Amino acid sequence: RRHRDRERRPPPRPASVQVKDGFGVRGTVPQRINPEGEGKVAVSFRPAGVYKDAAWVVRAGDEVLCRRKSRILTPGESQRVEIDRALFKGKDEVIVEVVK
Repeated sequence: RRHRDRERRPPPRPASVQVKDGFGVRGTVPQRINPEGEGKVAVSFRPAGVYKDAAWVVRAGDEVLCRRKSRILTPGESQRVEIDRALFKGKDEVIVEVVK
């Protein structure tokens, strides 16, 4: 019986996109996104410092998937955005960062 259990393998996981912290960002959640499926996925993070009249972006390489402007970003307030899962297809990793 033990021999049969060894032959069973869990189904392969779908390819996921890794989410990394960029400049001015700490603690991005989630760290991996499954691009398969429908709907949107919520991405949250905390700024690493206080930034005034700045924007933050979610990008894959040079392609910007999402951009939001803010009057002030502080570490005490997490930022959140919902992004369509279809935008993550074909990407290996995305970076969340603060830009001026």
